[in-house]
Amino acid sequence: MITKEFTTRDGDEVVRVTFTVPADKWSTIVHWVGDFNDWDRLSLPFQQNRDGSWSLTLEMEPDHIYQFRYLCDSREWLNDSTADGFIPNGHLSENCLLITKRDFHSHIIEEN
Repeated sequence: MITKEFTTRDGDEVVRVTFTVPADKWSTIVHWVGDFNDWDRLSLPFQQNRDGSWSLTLEMEPDHIYQFRYLCDSREWLNDSTADGFIPNGHLSENCLLITKRDFHSHIIEEN
């Protein structure tokens, strides 16, 4: 799950983003990996919460589109179904999109 909060720090707007991986996804470590850190597999580890879920909170620049995925135990890539969108990544899968534009609203198509 992804939550965003638009706030200011030192007079500049930032987007505080929290990423959460549920407890039912068993792992010994989870990392947030993406184009913002050249897909570094180790630089942004999640913290495990008391309930077994994993979370990471970061301040991101507004008005950007970031590509990312979660990496569990340095071998299993996961996507977040609550991402702002998805884009093919050239590895026969998709990357998640995080859009930090204040006026962005996700468009969900409901099936009948």
